[in-house]
Amino acid sequence: MILDENVTERQKAFFALQKVTELMNVCSSFNSPTVSKNLSDLRVELTQILTRLTIAEKNTIITEIDTNVPEINLGEIL
Repeated sequence: MILDENVTERQKAFFALQKVTELMNVCSSFNSPTVSKNLSDLRVELTQILTRLTIAEKNTIITEIDTNVPEINLGEIL
């Protein structure tokens, strides 16, 4: 992925999360608790950011509410 001005913040967060996951896989053979913990903490924080951005993005997509309420004839119901 090329990061340019057309890339959304959500896409950037997803890209960063992918790269951290790749780093975790590469560094797993080092048996370094510090590296593992720091990368894990970073991954958690990026996941939270991605979740927040996803929710914000979904909330901006508003569907039109149907305000045409059919009239109810109580005589027909009774």
